[in-house]
Amino acid sequence: MTPDPLDNPQFISGIHNYCDRWCERCGFTSRCSSYAMEKAFEEEAESPDAGQQLHLKALDDHLSWTLDAGPEDADPDETEDIDDLAEMMSAERSFEDQMERRAHEEHDCSSTARMYLDMSRKWLKDSGAGDDDRSGRTSDAFWADVEQSARAQAGEALEVIQWYQFFIYVKLMRAVSGLSSVPPAPGLEDYKAQDANGSAKIALIGIDRSIAAWEVLVNAAPRHRGAMSKLLAQLTGLRQAAEETFPQARAFVRPGFDEMQSG
Repeated sequence: MTPDPLDNPQFISGIHNYCDRWCERCGFTSRCSSYAMEKAFEEEAESPDAGQQLHLKALDDHLSWTLDAGPEDADPDETEDIDDLAEMMSAERSFEDQMERRAHEEHDCSSTARMYLDMSRKWLKDSGAGDDDRSGRTSDAFWADVEQSARAQAGEALEVIQWYQFFIYVKLMRAVSGLSSVPPAPGLEDYKAQDANGSAKIALIGIDRSIAAWEVLVNAAPRHRGAMSKLLAQLTGLRQAAEETFPQARAFVRPGFDEMQSG
C-alpha cells in the first residue's frame, strides 16, 4: 500500500499559509504538507497511466454529483424556478464580489503595490535587466554597466526583485480583503483579522527584501540610479502605508518560521 504523503507528524500546521512560495530557497520543505502534496502530484502526473487515472476520478466525481443532485421525480417547473433563482443569486453575488474587489483594488496599499508592479516591470523591460521569458537571460547592454566584481550580487538582487514584484501585490490585496465591511462567516471573525495580519507580514517581508535588492542594484548599476531611486521611493512609501494600515502585522507569528526564531 502506498503511504500517504500527507501523513507526517513532522509537518508544521499552516506553515505554507504565510510563506513566500520560494520553495527552492526554503529550509522547511521537509516539514510542509503543501510542498509534499505538490511533489506527490508531480510524481503521479509523470506516471504512464496518470492521465487515465485523473480522467476516471473526474468522471467518478461527476457521476456522484449527478446521483446526489436530487430526486428523479422532481417537478420540472419547480426545478426551472429554482435554477432561475440560483442564477439571479449568483449574478447578485458576482456583482457584489466585483464591487468589493474594486474597493480592495482602490485601497492605498493595493493601488500603490500595483503601481510599483507596473513601474518595476517597465524598468526591467526597458533597461534590459529583466527576463520576462523566464529564460534567465538579461540584456548585455544592462550588464555592460555593471562591474564584473558586482555581477553576482546584482544577479541575485534581480532574482529577488522579480520574485516578489507580483507577490507583494497579491498578498496585500489579500490583506486588504480582511478589512472588508462584509462580516465573515460565524466563528471566523478572529481568523479574518489574523489572516490579514499574516498576509500583510509576508508582504512586508517581500518589500523589505526588495528594497535591499534595489539598493544593491543602485550601487552596481549607477547609470540607472535615477529610475531605481523612484522605484525605491515607491516601495518605501508602500511599506509605510502597509505598516500604518496593519499595525499588528510585524508582530504576527508565522507558523514555523517565526516560532523557530523565537523559540
